[in-house]
Amino acid sequence: MNTPQGGKPLKTDIIVHYLLSRISRSGTEPEPLPTEMELCNRFQVSRVTVRRAIQILEDDGDIIRLPGRRGAFTNPAAARSVPHAAGVIVASGSTFSLDHDNSMALSGFLKKMSGNDSVPWYYFYLSVRPGEDIEPLIAAHHLEALLWLSPAAEALPELKKLADRHFPAVSIGYPSDSNYPVPAKNTILRDFSLFGKELAGEMLRQGFRCPVYCGNRNITFESFQRIAAENGLDIPAENVIEKSAMIEEKLPEILKQKNVDVIYSSGSGSRYLAVLRLLSSHPEYAGITLLMERSPATVQHQRDFPGVKIVLLSKATTSAYMYRAGERAASILWRLYREPWSEFSPIVL
Repeated sequence: MNTPQGGKPLKTDIIVHYLLSRISRSGTEPEPLPTEMELCNRFQVSRVTVRRAIQILEDDGDIIRLPGRRGAFTNPAAARSVPHAAGVIVASGSTFSLDHDNSMALSGFLKKMSGNDSVPWYYFYLSVRPGEDIEPLIAAHHLEALLWLSPAAEALPELKKLADRHFPAVSIGYPSDSNYPVPAKNTILRDFSLFGKELAGEMLRQGFRCPVYCGNRNITFESFQRIAAENGLDIPAENVIEKSAMIEEKLPEILKQKNVDVIYSSGSGSRYLAVLRLLSSHPEYAGITLLMERSPATVQHQRDFPGVKIVLLSKATTSAYMYRAGERAASILWRLYREPWSEFSPIVL
């Protein structure tokens, strides 16, 4: 669909995709489509616009004319190949950009959706204002399904309304904060404890004895702390720095007072850089290992700070989770589309 600046579809395209949605649901015999006048009244457009939309579909073979009968009809031969429309919204819905993690989720989703060729799909990248009712947007694009990536808290009422009316909509929860609000139905959530287990396992395997944890006290931290403690690795409260702004003040004090051998920094750009700049500017800290989750950002940090001993954890990463979540979201969306009255409790991966 052609979309001018501002995100609103062109009037011709609105009519085209409305008719395509009718054609995709048609049967094995030609069925009459709305007349030109009915379409003019429905969409408040001129006859020229309606005729242009009909001509596009007639040229593509989606619409046929029958001898001796007036008007346009569905083409049964083309009905099964007519794609169905799905929308994609990211975060609050007000951005047209995708970060790496949401790109991974969308990649997994599209690959899984394209693997099932029984129903073809095309996708609209949608823009909504925070708290905006998305029903008019769904109607304007004649959407039959929706994927919402990392929905913001203000998007949850809209997702609830869609679930309550059994519209096929699936969301993938925000992957970087276990305290972030999540939908009650039809959503994929991250098992934040998995990365905590990997982090504790890596420290135990390498025999570290005095760690510093730079990150929030969340599910990941609780999982890490529990497994570490069960295996004799203690994390003193003063060795936990939650706020990025406190790293420059607290971390040097800890490093002077204790024989720290490893630092973990969680996924925040400002937190990463604060730790990296401190370690790189003090040669006496060259023996301290810095553990971080593997991501495009941390791989680049590894290149930019060759003097820092960086180890990247690559198993339970955000990227890997988001790709799997995208695949799972596609499977759920297919189920919701085929069985409109079905629903799912949150699925944790």
